[in-house]
Amino acid sequence: MKRKPWRPFQHLGPQERRNLALAAVFAFYAAYIGMGLYWNNLFTALGTDYLAFWSAGYLANTEGYARTYDLDALRRVQSPWVPDPADPSLVFTPLPSLFLPVFLPVFQVFALLPADWSLLVWTALSLLLLVFYLRFFAARIAAGHRDGRWSLAMMLSFPVFWSLVWGQLNFLLLVCVGEFLRAVVAGKPFRAGLWLGGLLLKPQTLVLIVPALLLQRSWKTLSGFAIASVVALVGSVGIGGPEAMRRLVDLWLGSASGLPSNNPQYMVNWRMVGINLSSLAGSEVSWGIALAGLALTLLAALSFWLRPLSPVSPKFGVALLGTMAATCASAWHSHLHMMTILIPLLLYLLYQRCLSVALMDLWLFPVPVLMLVGFLLDLMGKFRILPCIPPEGLVVTERMLAFSGWGMCLFLLFWAVRSIRRLDGSGRGGSAAGPEF
Repeated sequence: MKRKPWRPFQHLGPQERRNLALAAVFAFYAAYIGMGLYWNNLFTALGTDYLAFWSAGYLANTEGYARTYDLDALRRVQSPWVPDPADPSLVFTPLPSLFLPVFLPVFQVFALLPADWSLLVWTALSLLLLVFYLRFFAARIAAGHRDGRWSLAMMLSFPVFWSLVWGQLNFLLLVCVGEFLRAVVAGKPFRAGLWLGGLLLKPQTLVLIVPALLLQRSWKTLSGFAIASVVALVGSVGIGGPEAMRRLVDLWLGSASGLPSNNPQYMVNWRMVGINLSSLAGSEVSWGIALAGLALTLLAALSFWLRPLSPVSPKFGVALLGTMAATCASAWHSHLHMMTILIPLLLYLLYQRCLSVALMDLWLFPVPVLMLVGFLLDLMGKFRILPCIPPEGLVVTERMLAFSGWGMCLFLLFWAVRSIRRLDGSGRGGSAAGPEF
């Protein structure tokens, strides 16, 4: 009797296959970090953004808050930690910190350590915060759901990895979004508004949720947010003084027009699309496409909120996910790691059975796969196997990540639009009942 050929993993179920895929993703992440540390200096492989935060805290400690927004001072503090460019004609570009002064005391504490040790402590604490908060969030939001596998799986999603690689603080934003959602669902709108004030860490995350609150006439939530905003602004002026605020506004304006360290061509928004299309089509055509896409994205996101939504209805969570995904695709400064703010919303909808496991797999796996493909193509360009790819840098990898992040944001927005329509058709909208939002 002829024996059937043996195939590996043929007896594994869906969950076991997913676990195996997650193990492969983890191995890829570990290899990427290991190769980065082997080939590069620490702050060119990991923690590049964190160096900006640390140097801002260092300058606040030693020279005052106004100097934290001075590019010359930042260059002087950061340059010893970054090797000189290979091309002597290039000038080191300092990385600015764009946070309000009221948030800088956190980094002043971390700046008491040398930058390398400070990055290690920051990364360890960030991981601990993520682990404990996702478990806490899942236990509270899932109505007794004890399965913590998805909260652990979320730790291997690409925005989380990318936040760790860059030394970002998006996990603090994740907590603010998660607690905003919990407070709204629990019928505590004022507390929700206070948590929303935490997004002032990156004000671009508020560009759609605040108009959504206005459309919903959520005055209690808006009053909480207004109080948090006033405290943040008054505290910033009190800590930093008018000079620090003036310099910060100058940096914001410079960032909007395009500081060299922003890398807008590698963002996940319509701005990135316009920049990259400019190399293929004329500037007018490319920016026309980008602006039309931006307008449609904004209109689709705000359309969720034209009718009253109850926080306890399925439509509310769907609308919030679509809105925050549209925020990542629309904000003028939006990198892939900022998509970390979507994680609490995805978990909430999964536990509420509004979101399929297949969509969660789409969130977890395609971006790492595309990054690996881009990385291999860049290596082939480096070794002249593919002469059409520039031998320097990771051009293909970075663009694949940018377009995959942008595509994921638009896909989630499209999914939210279709889900809202389906819920309207099934009568599960819940547009008026439930606690006040």
